[in-house]
Amino acid sequence: MEPFSIAIGLGVVIGAVLSAVVIGYLAGTRAYRQARRFWALGLGYVLVAGGTIGALLLLFRACGSFQIKPYGGAAYCAIYSFAFSYACGLVVAYRSEARWRKSASLD
Repeated sequence: MEPFSIAIGLGVVIGAVLSAVVIGYLAGTRAYRQARRFWALGLGYVLVAGGTIGALLLLFRACGSFQIKPYGGAAYCAIYSFAFSYACGLVVAYRSEARWRKSASLD
């Protein structure tokens, strides 16, 4: 396989997994966030920021194991596909969160 297709596949998979983790957090902690529990809110901040940094480091490590040059075109394709996949997942998460907040009359 070509390095570009491997890099794009890695980026899409890692971005989708990370967005699924964020969606799971948002769905699993709704009752706690409705009660304004600060540990649930803080966990969300740590999960999103730490998860994004950790996923990017994992992406760089995975690209290195497939012999993809770190400053080549394939590495940039991996980063862009990760960002696009993660952004698409976060749009879905935001829409479901906005609907829940509206139905729970939190907004």
